[in-house]
Amino acid sequence: MSENIFSSYEKSVIRQVLDEIAESVFNDLDNLDVESELEDEEEIQQKDVDQDELASKIYDDVLESYLDVLREYQNHSRDDSATIQCMGILKGIYRFENESMNNFLEWGLYDNHENFKQVIEEWRKGNTDPRNLKEMDEFVMENFPDWREDILSIERYSDENHVSA
Repeated sequence: MSENIFSSYEKSVIRQVLDEIAESVFNDLDNLDVESELEDEEEIQQKDVDQDELASKIYDDVLESYLDVLREYQNHSRDDSATIQCMGILKGIYRFENESMNNFLEWGLYDNHENFKQVIEEWRKGNTDPRNLKEMDEFVMENFPDWREDILSIERYSDENHVSA
């Protein structure tokens, strides 16, 4: 995806797709409502369901649906599409962390920073195009200044364990 292999039009389309994925991730996370998952407090007590665990599961289920698409791209050797999917997921998580007013954030047995890193790690495991590693690094550095250390720690971990794409 790097080294000017795309025209300005193609870059514009890629940016639009990436932004649509990010918007979708953000909206899905922002619309989460733990309380509506169970009919009332009495049902929660009857089922002995921990509300914090339920919140975490609901959050994970949303992200998993997007990661399934990423994995599908990777399984079909569509590394560029998987990279765009990953970037969109990251952007949606970051936006949720910084812009959401949803009271779902109060439930939090999840950590947006940790999920951010897990998405990158998942993508790295299936990426087969080394050019995309540089593209992803640049994307994270440019778009997520608060979390750019996350990608550096992943790189150190990958280097230490001889993981390469």
